[in-house]
Amino acid sequence: FPAYVNPGPIANENEALQDFKFNFQIKEPYQLIHLFLPKLQSFESAQLAGKFNSVNNYFTLNGQLPFIKYDNMSMKSLSLNAQSKGGLFYTEVNCNTIALTDSFNIQDAQLKIIAAHDSLIYSLTAANDTGRSIASLTGLAYTSPSRIWMRLGESNLVIAGKTWRINPVNEFVYENDKLRVRDFGFQNENQYVIFNTQSDSSKIYNLHVSVRNLSLV
Repeated sequence: FPAYVNPGPIANENEALQDFKFNFQIKEPYQLIHLFLPKLQSFESAQLAGKFNSVNNYFTLNGQLPFIKYDNMSMKSLSLNAQSKGGLFYTEVNCNTIALTDSFNIQDAQLKIIAAHDSLIYSLTAANDTGRSIASLTGLAYTSPSRIWMRLGESNLVIAGKTWRINPVNEFVYENDKLRVRDFGFQNENQYVIFNTQSDSSKIYNLHVSVRNLSLV
């Protein structure tokens, strides 16, 4: 999609005038995909549909995958919806059930992303099959040629029925092959855990963990 990804000068004006719809249905692809993904155990037929317009820089993609199993993980009712609009790219992925092991399932997982050329905002929600552990995470990130920066915003984790609030004043920075963490932690009433990295004179980053009123037994 040259007109969308890199809208620079085009020698032939007609090459920029692209406006089409597409619809793909993948049936019984297991034998072909298994050549590239040997741990793939099962893959049901999938469907992809969308539209592209180079004049308006408009793109949509909708996909449905009933079931896939890779190694020990399986996913049921996976859907993808993506759209470009106003210079932003919106993506939503939903999955009814993700089975990581025979005894641990994730229910109603949803990932939403709004992306620009160098940054994105995201939200993630999911729960285990008992409903006593729930994740509701939001955050933002941006990239440059030399670094990746990320922060979790107002977010909560429910673990075994207990709600932990994630400290929104945190940051993760990946730069010069090193990861720095500042004030990443979560709190429940008077209990908290906070993670920080600190560098010494040799610029080696050490992880420091602060714990309060947390039983380790």
